Amino acid sequence: MHHELEGESSGEFLAFKSMLVDVIDMLVQVEPDAEKFIELFVQYVDEHQNDAFIQSWEAAHSMNMLVVAPLFAVHIWNYTPLPSNQYKCSPVMLPKRNERCLCGSGKKFKSCCSKLGSIFPPLSDIFLLEVVLKCLSKSELSQLWKVISHSTLGSIAISVDSSDRTTAERFLLMLDPIFKQEDSCLDENSNNALIALLHLCVVLEKPRKRMTLINRMIVHPNEKIRMVVLREKCYLLASQGEFEAAYEALAEYKKISKYSLDGIDLRLMLLDAEGRVEEMLLEATDAAIFTESLGETCNALTGPKQRLDNRIANALATFEQIDFYTPSEERLLKWLQSALANPPALLHSVQVDDGQVSIRSENLLSYDIEKKLLQLLMNTSHLWYQPDRWLFILELHPELAGNLNVLAFLLQALSCANKLPQKQELMELVYAISKAQLKSLLPNEPDIAINWQDEACEKILNVLLLLARHAAHQGRYDESIELFEWILRLNPEDELGVRAVLLAVLLLAEKNLDAASLCDRYRDDTNIHMRFGHVLALFRFGELAKAAELLSDAMELFPDAPYALLRNTFKRPKTMHPDADAYTGLNSLNKVEQVWCYQSKSRALWQRTPGAITWLKQIYHSKKPAKK
Repeated sequence: MHHELEGESSGEFLAFKSMLVDVIDMLVQVEPDAEKFIELFVQYVDEHQNDAFIQSWEAAHSMNMLVVAPLFAVHIWNYTPLPSNQYKCSPVMLPKRNERCLCGSGKKFKSCCSKLGSIFPPLSDIFLLEVVLKCLSKSELSQLWKVISHSTLGSIAISVDSSDRTTAERFLLMLDPIFKQEDSCLDENSNNALIALLHLCVVLEKPRKRMTLINRMIVHPNEKIRMVVLREKCYLLASQGEFEAAYEALAEYKKISKYSLDGIDLRLMLLDAEGRVEEMLLEATDAAIFTESLGETCNALTGPKQRLDNRIANALATFEQIDFYTPSEERLLKWLQSALANPPALLHSVQVDDGQVSIRSENLLSYDIEKKLLQLLMNTSHLWYQPDRWLFILELHPELAGNLNVLAFLLQALSCANKLPQKQELMELVYAISKAQLKSLLPNEPDIAINWQDEACEKILNVLLLLARHAAHQGRYDESIELFEWILRLNPEDELGVRAVLLAVLLLAEKNLDAASLCDRYRDDTNIHMRFGHVLALFRFGELAKAAELLSDAMELFPDAPYALLRNTFKRPKTMHPDADAYTGLNSLNKVEQVWCYQSKSRALWQRTPGAITWLKQIYHSKKPAKK
C-alpha cells in the first residue's frame, strides 16, 4: 500500500519530500524538545532560501517562508510520530487567540497568522512515519515491531521501489523480527508484513528465505495467513515452470476460499503462464461477468477487477494476429442457412388486453436460454475472439432462430465484424430470417397501435428499425421505406423517432413528394431533420415560395444551420456524447449538437440537389442582420 497524499506526483511535493528528509532527521535528533525543533527549523529555512520547495512555495503564496517558519514547524511536529512517544504524535498547542503570534510580529495570534488558513502541504502521520524510518539506526529499526502495528509496517514496506536495495534491506531488518516469534503470536494482522517480507525476498534475491517462510506459514492455523503463502507459492512455482505443483497449491487455496476473486486470478495467471491464452480469456470473461454481478461499489473488488481487465487486454493483444473469423463464420453460416431453409416456430406472440398490444415469449425455456446467451454476448470483450461458447449455444438450440432478440443481436454483432470475409452474406441471411419472422408476428395494417412503452414491444420495434437501416445501407431504398412505414403504422406517434431516418431515405431515393407528405404528417415536429428536410423536398419539386417560408421558420429555431450547411466542415461540439444517434437521439441534444448532426448527415443531400446550396446561401444572407 502506498500512502499517497494530494499532489504527491507534483514537482513541488517531491521537492517538499526531499526537504522533509533533512527536517525530520533534525527533529529525531532533538525530540521531544519541540521548542528546540522550532528554533532549528527557522534556522534551516533561513539557510536554505535557494531550496526548490521553499522557492516554489514563496512564489505560490507571495510571502517569505521565514515569516511563517515557526508555524510551519508546528505543523510538521504535530503530524510526526515521535520515537520517544512510542511512535505516536505529541501535538504542540498553537497560541490562543489573544496570545502573541509565533512569527514574532508582536501581534495577537487572532490578528496575525491564524488568518492564513491552510497554507502548508497536507500531511499524515503514516506518511511522516515513512520519513522517520529513513532516519532511524538499524538497531532502532529492528525494535519497531514491538511498538508499531505489524499491518502498518507492512503497508509502508510493500511500497518499496524494487531498484532501491538499500531501503529494501532496511525494511527487511524491520520486518524480520516479526516472524522470529512463535506462530501463535501471528494472525491476520501480520498479513501485510508477511506480503511485504515475501516481496522483499524477491527484490533482494533471497529465494531460500522466501521458500523457508512459505513452507513454515503454509501450515499456520490462521486461514488468512495460509492464503497469502499459497498465493505466493503459486507464483513461485509458475515462475519455475512447475505447473502441476502450482495447481495443487491453487487447489489448497480454493479449499479455504472457494469463490475468492484472488483464487480466480491465480487460475488465470497459471493459464497465462502455460500459454493457454484462449482458455484464460474465456475464463477471464466469465470472471468479469461474476465481478460485475457482485456490484461495482464494493471497494474490495477494485484490485481483482483491475487485474482481470489487464489480463483480458493482454490476451486480446496476443490474439490480434490470429484468424478467428474464418472457422467461426462457417459455423454461423451453416446455422443461418439451416434456419432459412427450415424456419423454426416463432417464439413470440402478440396479445391484446384492454386495448393494449403486448408481445410475449411463447417458450419460457427458450426465454431462459436467450437471457443466458445475450448476457454472454454482451459481456464478451470481443465476440469473434471467443465465438465457441455462443456458437455452441446456437448450434445446440436451432429454435433460437425464432427469437427476434437473438437475431437482432447477431445483426449488430455482424455489422461490427469488419474482418469477416463473408460478412455480407451472413447479414443478408439474418435479415431474411428476421424479416420473415416479423411478418408472421406483426400485422401489416394494425387495428391498434403497438405500445412502445412495453419493453418487449420496444425490442421488436428496434428489430424492425435495424432491418430498415440495413436495407437503406445496402441501397435498397424501396425495401427500407416499406419497413419504416410499417414501423410508423405500428407506432403512429413515433416515440422512437424513426420518421427522421425515413425522411433521409426518401430524399436519398428522390421520393420528394412522399418526403413532403411525411413532414406534413408531423408538421409540429421541431426535429432539425424534419424542418430542413421539408424545405429541401419542396425546393426539389419547385415550390420555392413555400420552401422559403418554411426555411425562415426553420432558421428561427436553428439560426446556425444554414451557415453549417454552407461549410465543408463543422466542428463537433465537445459536449456531445460520441455514441449519440444523429437521427433518433436528437431529443437529448441541444441545438448546437443538433446542427452538427444535421450538417454531418444531410449536407450531401443539399449538395447533390442542383441549385440548392446557391439558393440557401442567397436566402441566408438576405435574412442575416447587417453588420453595424
